[in-house]
Amino acid sequence: VTPAVSITSNPTGTICEGAPIAFTATPTNGGSSPEYKWWLNGLELNGVNGNTLTLPDTITLNWKSVASGAIFSIGVRSDGTLWSWGYNSQYGQLGNGTQGNIYLIPYQIGTSSDWDKVYCGKFSVFAIKKNGSLWAWGRNDFGQLGLGHQNQIFAPVQLGTDTNWLSIEASNLSTFAIKTNGTLW
Repeated sequence: VTPAVSITSNPTGTICEGAPIAFTATPTNGGSSPEYKWWLNGLELNGVNGNTLTLPDTITLNWKSVASGAIFSIGVRSDGTLWSWGYNSQYGQLGNGTQGNIYLIPYQIGTSSDWDKVYCGKFSVFAIKKNGSLWAWGRNDFGQLGLGHQNQIFAPVQLGTDTNWLSIEASNLSTFAIKTNGTLW
């Protein structure tokens, strides 16, 4: 069995702010040419398998709207598709139906191509589609998603049936929205 590989960067905090980052590769098969599953600070990196871990230098693809929360980002590309990346905590804020994974590169959320704008709270996400409908997901333990309950939501769900939402402002535990008629919610 091939031993695990461990790479630690930023041990003294001189490269970037924050805690040290430790990449670990564990073999997923034996033999003379093992394949590895990669981990970042003990969390599995989804979609990253093989003998080489390659991190992107830049992320480009014609973005229309982007927002970032505490440890994740969400974006709408110019073609109206919705993408997320970063750490998907227990709140499921990446919107892909899961929790607890890290995505180093943008991961498409669903197949819809009618997204228009995105907004982030610390661990929650709000999006407005081209038809003006409002969608939300992520942390909701204080009801900050506006769904009438306190369950975490791991994929986009529509808030009501109104189609006149203009913008959102979200923080850690509260959210405000403005409709096209100027009313504040």
